Amino acid sequence: MIGTLELRDRFDDLTVGFRSLSHTCAELASFSPHPVFGSPIQQATKADYSWWHVPVSVQVQGPWQKLKLSHCTVHLVTPGIAAPPIDLSWKTQDATASVNTMTIRHGGTALVPMVARREAADGLTLITNQSYLRDKKVTWNLNPRMYTWKLELRSGKKRWESPHYYVLRVPPPGCSNGHFTLEMRDREA
Repeated sequence: MIGTLELRDRFDDLTVGFRSLSHTCAELASFSPHPVFGSPIQQATKADYSWWHVPVSVQVQGPWQKLKLSHCTVHLVTPGIAAPPIDLSWKTQDATASVNTMTIRHGGTALVPMVARREAADGLTLITNQSYLRDKKVTWNLNPRMYTWKLELRSGKKRWESPHYYVLRVPPPGCSNGHFTLEMRDREA
């Protein structure tokens, strides 16, 4: 017959085993694809025009991993506001066409066009979402002020939100595009 102390020892061993298994599962989960939302970059080629893009890539734990996020879409979301997210499109570093979904592979970077502004005439500032890139329709015109967003990447039922905020400063018409900035911040502006 097994004594109480021996049962307690076996139970303790079993508990340690479960903790070890749980720890191993958590480590394996960290090897899953993980998107990285980069610093905004300026992609405009015209002198009086600014067009901010954000690079998105997949980070892995080691070079032996060849991971990907299939059929990804990216969305602009406003924290704390129950508005629907704005669907954005992708561009590869060298492509001229945009696509609504993309598979991101380890080591590859895609660009998300976000906001554009021209200095000339009315100083129109717009979110370069799918309707703008595909149909040249301006559906999200921004008035001069500061805006705060996050980016959200979706792949199937999984969602990843940028760990930081993107803060856009839109100057009034007539001001230089040097004041039209998009930055990353740890806190909401």
